[in-house]
Amino acid sequence: MHLRCTRLLEMVRRMQENKHQKGKSLSINVILNMFRTFMNMAFPLITYPYVTRVLGVENLGKYNFASSIIGYLTLISAFGISSYAIREGAKLRNSREQENAFVNQMFTIGMITTLLSYVIMIVLCGMRSIEPYKYLIYIQSLSLIGNAVGIEWLNSVYEDFAYITIRSLAFQILSIILMFAFVKSENGLYIYAFICVLAGVGGYVCNYLHSKKYVRVRLTKNVELMKHLRPLLFFFFSNLTTTIFVNSDQTMLGLLSGDYYVGIYAVAVKIYNILKNIFTSILVVVMPRVCILSGQDEDEPQHVLSETILKMILVIVIPMAVGIYLTSEKVVLIVAGAEYIEGVSALKILALSVLAAALASYTTYIYIVPGAFDKILLIGSTVSAFINVVLNLFMIPVWKHNGAAFTTLISELVVFAIEWMYVKPKLDHRRVFKTCIQSVASCTFMALTIYLLDRLSCSTVRLLFLEVCAGVIGYCACMIIFRNEMVMYGLKKLQRK
Repeated sequence: MHLRCTRLLEMVRRMQENKHQKGKSLSINVILNMFRTFMNMAFPLITYPYVTRVLGVENLGKYNFASSIIGYLTLISAFGISSYAIREGAKLRNSREQENAFVNQMFTIGMITTLLSYVIMIVLCGMRSIEPYKYLIYIQSLSLIGNAVGIEWLNSVYEDFAYITIRSLAFQILSIILMFAFVKSENGLYIYAFICVLAGVGGYVCNYLHSKKYVRVRLTKNVELMKHLRPLLFFFFSNLTTTIFVNSDQTMLGLLSGDYYVGIYAVAVKIYNILKNIFTSILVVVMPRVCILSGQDEDEPQHVLSETILKMILVIVIPMAVGIYLTSEKVVLIVAGAEYIEGVSALKILALSVLAAALASYTTYIYIVPGAFDKILLIGSTVSAFINVVLNLFMIPVWKHNGAAFTTLISELVVFAIEWMYVKPKLDHRRVFKTCIQSVASCTFMALTIYLLDRLSCSTVRLLFLEVCAGVIGYCACMIIFRNEMVMYGLKKLQRK
């Protein structure tokens, strides 16, 4: 069966040699972005245990509440530009003049919407319920102008993931140094917020300077707003509804249950988002390539690439979800400490949501956005956001952080279910289903291994390390026995090297 996978991926390799790709290697980009994602996982694991203990639950809750407000303002500032610009910019990148005009139009629109977001921020900070958080919001709002100037999406258009990886690594190291040097007590909350923003804004400044490699970025009067407005509004309202169900749990948890439960829940969400970034790193790399293929006459190359990516996602995400569910208590103890142990139950629920989120992200990045099915994207995100808010109103007062986690799971499932109705006819379900069965069966052996190791008497850190290593080895061994397509192809590539 791995021979078929070889043929599939050979087709992908030939697509990479297409003149439109200008030498960019999809496989190298995936590796680079996954490495960046791994580092994004590693650095929080270094700093977060320190921050949670130094700042405390209450301060962490305040920081995350302010972050949720900034999340809404960022949405207004971004205005759906990133996804739209990647989709359309990827198609124009071989025409320097058209690409330059398009980039400047997006840059100008972004600056206008950023100014609007600052006006709204000033109004919000005058409200009695938000006023106590205004200084945290002011500090974090530096990311709004930084994001507008940084035009991060341009690097994705040109698939320049080597630069993104190096820049990200440099500013992560800088933020760690500053974190340990200046955040010493609970009084360091504002310093912590400034350091987090400084690292991001520094990266955005580098982006602006780096953009000269491709285009000359400047404001323009020829915005052609009416041409771009309709698709931008689709992406904006889709992102708005998505942000509602991403941020509403922490926002509503803070308003209905207080900062303490936001702090408890924030730990589970932090781990959940780290896991989500793993599969997102793959999809972000592939999307510009899929956008180009979607504009060509032949459908087969896009279907081949899409099916292969789905199998890769399933092979990675299913054991990830099972593993974090089984080891959730040890993970919380190591990452945040015993003070946050109440967050274990929320993390277990979010572990189930990881798989739902992976499938929803796959349908969005690989089919809905590249195919310009903006209405489907909007419908899915709107329905899920409405369900999320309504469920939060009823569940958070009763089940606190666990209720917020459960509504997140339901929302992700709703998005996937709506988009799956469109994607389903385009996939060979038999081959995908076989990959799922192999992964689930291998996870059963992995779960048994972790259960037996749990009986050992040793430190939490050592036990988690043993369980992760034994679980990964056991899972991979089972997948080799089943001769899984993706795993066998990976082994074949390693043997060649």
